[in-house]
Amino acid sequence: MAVDEVLLEWSAEEGCCCWRFYGWREPTLSLGYFQQYGQRWQHAASRDCPAVRRLTGGGAILHDRELT
Repeated sequence: MAVDEVLLEWSAEEGCCCWRFYGWREPTLSLGYFQQYGQRWQHAASRDCPAVRRLTGGGAILHDRELT
């Protein structure tokens, strides 16, 4: 997710856009910007996987075997 932040800043400075595609090696929970890490324990499916935070808001998303 850190790469997303760098690309966002770069595209704003350069006045251009870019597409980024990525996949997940293992099930990973991505939390929206305002969500608390502690809230993840409420959902059994995400308790044993890594978690990352997105730059954007919204709800938690459990990524697994997908292209994003």
